[in-house]
Amino acid sequence: QVDGKGYPLGVDGSKIDLYTKIVSLCDGFDAMTTERPYRPPLPIRVAIEEILKLAGTRYDCELSIKFSVEIAKMYKIPSPISEGTVVKLSSGEIGIVKKLHREYDLSPEVLIVIGNNSSVLKSPISVDLTKDAVGRKIERIIFNAEIIMKVKKLAL
Repeated sequence: QVDGKGYPLGVDGSKIDLYTKIVSLCDGFDAMTTERPYRPPLPIRVAIEEILKLAGTRYDCELSIKFSVEIAKMYKIPSPISEGTVVKLSSGEIGIVKKLHREYDLSPEVLIVIGNNSSVLKSPISVDLTKDAVGRKIERIIFNAEIIMKVKKLAL
């Protein structure tokens, strides 16, 4: 786990190599989507959502998003990043995806409504992540219903 809880010595993500993070992610996805004696396999879309919910604790955030988008492409299902998706950026800001540049784009146009200090911005900021001078990236997809409702209300 990238939070270090899966290791006896509490090794965190900064000390876990990239290949180990990738194998962990693939193994977790395989475990979720494979039939077990005690449960049926999870549908691909549900497994993707679980991977994204565990991003930052069990799995690396950036890899989880890239993996999920590629799995969605492979299975020809909707991307987890679409217009209206509420995201947290690497800067700590929270916003809503307003426009995709391509069908499965990892760098959409985002309307930022909550600043990196968790305060509501007086004026939302529209940022095209493909051209962002700050270098913001999507860090995680937000699943908390309260935050989603707040962001969508502020984005109106």
